[in-house]
Amino acid sequence: MTSILIISPSLGHGGAERQLTELVKGLLGRGHHVEVLITQLVEGGYYEQIAAMGVKIHLIERRSKYDLSVILRVRQLIQSAEFDVIHPFLGMGSLIAVIAGLGLKVPIVASAIRDAKVPDIKIKVMSHVVARLADIVVSNSEAGFKSRFKRHGKNFRVIYNGVDFSRFKESPDDIARIRKELDLGRFEQLIGMVASLSDNKDHEALLRSFKVLKASRKGLGLIIVGGGPNRDKLERLAKELGVASDTVFTGHRSDVDQIYRCMDLVVLLTNSKKHAEGVPNALLEAMAVGVPVVGTRGGGTEELVTDGVNGKIIEPGSVSAAVDAILSTLDNYDPEMIERARESVRSRFSINTYIDEYINLYKSV
Repeated sequence: MTSILIISPSLGHGGAERQLTELVKGLLGRGHHVEVLITQLVEGGYYEQIAAMGVKIHLIERRSKYDLSVILRVRQLIQSAEFDVIHPFLGMGSLIAVIAGLGLKVPIVASAIRDAKVPDIKIKVMSHVVARLADIVVSNSEAGFKSRFKRHGKNFRVIYNGVDFSRFKESPDDIARIRKELDLGRFEQLIGMVASLSDNKDHEALLRSFKVLKASRKGLGLIIVGGGPNRDKLERLAKELGVASDTVFTGHRSDVDQIYRCMDLVVLLTNSKKHAEGVPNALLEAMAVGVPVVGTRGGGTEELVTDGVNGKIIEPGSVSAAVDAILSTLDNYDPEMIERARESVRSRFSINTYIDEYINLYKSV
């Protein structure tokens, strides 16, 4: 049995936190001991789910942006217990862990890189510090390393996000409940996007594309799943474009695994001026369920989706490209492409592979 301390800034609603939760569940299922440390308590998210597994969650609050005492307090926790491995997630969690762990001789496996955007100088310095001090640095895409480093370090590893297919077992009762609650029965076809409502995502291009699509197609609906700071702005834009009555904003949902089954197409449009994806959970999950996908070129999305083989890839920021790809997909249902998508997830992105690769890393250090 290995004793692992997982460190994360929070247990909020993000894709990294989703993968962290799946890892905790898998490690416990294989008989390992896991504790989790967070530096911020976020309402909702995965806190309650992890706590319900019987995992001890330490809150060492980061009182301000420049609160360096958090490093000392994390160090004291590491010294007070007998952890075999420290496993931080995300850039800030990894930076805190590698500094707090200096000289303690506890191996650090840092899942530090979760996107593939070209970083600003602060993130670049942080990434290089983590790469120098951690025993292993993990990215969830090859593109993530390429965005930050000129050379692939000896301690770099790529572990792709994992999908637990059992999460997506069809539940007719839940689907019926969701369709009634969100009034989805009024739509003949439904386009969906599952993502944070932040500047990293291009919901604006999606709404503008939807306006064009609505002009030529009746019975078409759009469902936007997720929460974030841009919700009010996007709801106003939907009204300005005249598509608000056919656009459903759901906010954060815990039943997204069944919401996918209400969709005819999942789109993930990324704002390439601000962000590049690692390997996006939303596309992975949609492909696992059997929903066709359209994603934007760049980052790790192309490590998951091969254009015309298991989904469609379009240029970022192009409304016309989005419209063409959406129409083409909706009008030409391709069961062979859907099966190729499922198989690519099953063979390369399974939850068992994801957990096994981390366990092997723990053993190697």
